[in-house]
Amino acid sequence: PIRFEAFALANNVLVGCGFEVKLQSSDPLAPFEGRGQGVACLFSTETGEILSKFGLPSIPIFDGIAVAYGRIYMSLHNGSIVCIGKQK
Repeated sequence: PIRFEAFALANNVLVGCGFEVKLQSSDPLAPFEGRGQGVACLFSTETGEILSKFGLPSIPIFDGIAVAYGRIYMSLHNGSIVCIGKQK
C-alpha cells in the first residue's frame, strides 16, 4: 500500500505523492521519518484509474506539492525539489 503525503488537483488528474509502506526489520520507522524513496501517482478523476506511477529519489514532505503551468513540483525530505512535466 501507499501512504500519501500530498495531493494536488490539475484539470482531470489527481496527483498523489508519498511512499510505499514496506517495513524493514533493520529500520522499521525509516519511511515514517523521511528516509527512503518516494512514489508519485497520477489518477483519473473520472474513473479513478492510475494513469501513471513513478519513483522519487526521496519521500515527499507533507503537503509539499504544487501544480502550475502543466508541471508538478514536489518538495522532498532530502532537500530537493522535483519538477515533472513536459519540457518546452
